[in-house]
Amino acid sequence: MADKSQRSDLIEFVKRLLARNPDAAQSIAKRIRDKAGLETANLEEAPPSPRDVIDLLTRSPIADLETIVSEERPVFFVERNGEAGLNFEDVSLIGVEAQTLFELSKQSRAVPEGLVDRVGRIDLVDFPGGAPFAGTGWLIDAGIIVTNRHVANVFARRQGQGFVFRQGAGGGTMSTVWDTGHFRDAASGGLRRQIAEVLYIEPDDGPNDIAFMRLASLGHGDELPPFKIAGSDALENTAVFTLGYPAKAPPSRISDQALMQRLYRGIYDVKRFAPGYITAPRAGATTHDCTTLGGNSGSVVVDFKTREVVGLHFAGIYKETNLAVPASQLNFYVAKKRWTLPLVIESRPAIAQAPQPAPGGRGTVSVTVPVTITVDLGTISTVAGAARVGMSVEHAAEAFWKQKPEGVLAARVGYLEDDGRIGDTPCIAVSAQPGALEGLRADGPHSFQGYQVQYAPATVEEQLEGLMSLEAAAAPNAYDDDARRDPKYQLSPVEELMTVRAHVSPEYGFDELKAFMSEDAGSWVSAIYEFRASAISDLMAKRLAAGTKIILAADFKTFADVDDETTEFDAEAIFQKWADRFGDGKFKRIAVPLGTTGLVQQSYHIKVTVRNDDKFWLSSGNWKSSSSQPIIDPSERDRATEEGPARQSRVARDCSKPNSSRAISRAHPSGCAAVA
Repeated sequence: MADKSQRSDLIEFVKRLLARNPDAAQSIAKRIRDKAGLETANLEEAPPSPRDVIDLLTRSPIADLETIVSEERPVFFVERNGEAGLNFEDVSLIGVEAQTLFELSKQSRAVPEGLVDRVGRIDLVDFPGGAPFAGTGWLIDAGIIVTNRHVANVFARRQGQGFVFRQGAGGGTMSTVWDTGHFRDAASGGLRRQIAEVLYIEPDDGPNDIAFMRLASLGHGDELPPFKIAGSDALENTAVFTLGYPAKAPPSRISDQALMQRLYRGIYDVKRFAPGYITAPRAGATTHDCTTLGGNSGSVVVDFKTREVVGLHFAGIYKETNLAVPASQLNFYVAKKRWTLPLVIESRPAIAQAPQPAPGGRGTVSVTVPVTITVDLGTISTVAGAARVGMSVEHAAEAFWKQKPEGVLAARVGYLEDDGRIGDTPCIAVSAQPGALEGLRADGPHSFQGYQVQYAPATVEEQLEGLMSLEAAAAPNAYDDDARRDPKYQLSPVEELMTVRAHVSPEYGFDELKAFMSEDAGSWVSAIYEFRASAISDLMAKRLAAGTKIILAADFKTFADVDDETTEFDAEAIFQKWADRFGDGKFKRIAVPLGTTGLVQQSYHIKVTVRNDDKFWLSSGNWKSSSSQPIIDPSERDRATEEGPARQSRVARDCSKPNSSRAISRAHPSGCAAVA
């Protein structure tokens, strides 16, 4: 089926080519014959018709057909010798339509050459994975550049109702720069501006792959006008071009490496111009067939004739089509100044996640982080039916996904609407291919393991994920698995008797942690996701002063701005003070490599401290005042020992009150210290 569908798409490409260039029929037929070795009539004596070409295509091996399609789109260097311009000498032209696009580009060169300074590369400074840049961005408003969500997510993240830059390789905050240079001649520079602020990143479930950033004002270059966006979406066969920074793709993404090398002349990461045409529209997206690679994400798509933007390029399906956020959507964001509006944080009821022991049997709980602790809980009574439903909806969604009907692209936990609002009743929310949606709604399962199944059309992004990986020059998911299998990263299982001390938190969290941290120790190794509490940093400072050698790994959230000076400390300043006072021999802080070549994709959630290699502390709570609180009301501690209906009733009452986050946290036991 996949081969048949792909063949159909490729043939449609050639049909569009022949509609624009009927004279190309003979050239295409000859190339097909030469590549595939098919027997044809003498092409010189009897020139083939478009119908003859289509007949040859249906008999041609698909690999040869793919090559023919991808050869027709040239790529040009953008260079600067005084003024920025296109290089029409050093370019690979393959096929009749490539020559046509060459002539069009040469005749209309004033259009792209007048716009290239409004497009820049988004460079990464101190990126943990080592990648030089994340993608492309262009001026959409005064001092505002636009790029893709998946590009911005490489170096920024959401925090509260705003966005912050991620942690850099050195432990500090990353920074990014928008640079309109990066020509093939490295000596030719462009305007280089710091990205001062990430203003908006579309939520993952949002309709468009889009993000906005504000440039730092340096005076020079502030007069650069933004692009003008077209008033309507581009029609099929409109001649367009992209401006961006294609990065070299690995064989896993582009199998025909020789063709890629030929089209790009073996040079990547520099500014390029690529002409092509608008192709058949897809729901929610504009499509085009300009040649692109990873790094083109965020490229501008411009109409040759009008000089207006018709799309924000965000992805490509190899040898099929490229997709862009359409002009109509871009106009909506600009008209509403979407980057000035606060994020809407959707609140949904939490679903309890807990182990489900067999009714009336003995239960065990295993926690892996990465050591595995197994605790025998003794005889456990049957969990109430209502609680079991709440705990199993995630499992039901996972089970549905494992046996999903054809056409399903995603399955997750959702909530049924109640009087036009998000209600409290969970369901299985299913995203389907648009073409399969009607059939699934009619014949697909409407309930599964006791939950209603709701079908909705898949977003463009979900459709892409079913076909390919999104482009990004520094997509944070290309792990070096061979490196992670190095012996130094391997842990041997510990199979011996242990003594476990468990407690509820936060009622007893700080007391237990304080006792653990106050005992004499020659060495500590701590991995903490978020370390913010001053009371705990004071305990660590005392241990350092007592001679304990400490190695600490802390996530970037530890270095966020201090919100409450009475309970939080300035991690950047305190850690530097410890390093200066005690030296690397006593205090060492490690930044876990994140991103493309790192050990962790974007963040980690470990909270464990090992002491003297024979005792460790483990918790699901972070080292911050809201998780391991140094001050606990005595009545709260007394109630922590309540069991059964009395405790459930109390938690239900507390959760019904305003500001009940602490009551909710008390409902979930967490934290333990164990001695080997």
